[in-house]
Formats: sequence, C-alpha cells, structure tokens
Amino acid sequence: MSAVAYERIDQLLLVLSEARERAESASAEWRGANVPQVAIEEFDQIERELHAMYNRVMDAAYYRGRGKKIAPPEVQLSLDA
Repeated sequence: MSAVAYERIDQLLLVLSEARERAESASAEWRGANVPQVAIEEFDQIERELHAMYNRVMDAAYYRGRGKKIAPPEVQLSLDA
C-alpha cells in the first residue's frame, strides 16, 4: 500500500478511537446521573463495537497481509467484553 493509503487508515483509526473514548466517557458520566439504564447499556455496546471496528481495521491494514490469523468480529467482541 502507498503512504497515502496508510495515512487514510491512520485517520480512520483516530476517528474510531476518539468516538470510542466519547462513548465511554458519556457512559461513565451517565452512570452518576439520572439517565435510563438502557441508554447506558447502548453506549456501552457502541463502545465495544467501535473497539471491534478499530481492531478489524488494524488487522486488515497491518496484520492480515503478513500472514497472521485474526479472529472474526464476533469473536473479537466476545474477547473484549
């Protein structure tokens, strides 16, 4: 891959990482507030899914081409829990 492609991948990884941090932060803040539990649980799930997406992008961009075996997304989510 070209340097431009890796730059785009890094940008995507940054966006996913920031979104995950925001979801995690919102969930933590809401635990002390009067927010319905279902909303907190949804943000927890979103945080896990963003983490799994981040891992899939990393795997596809940096590891898959090097012959390393990666787990499917469902397994990644279960490992992160």
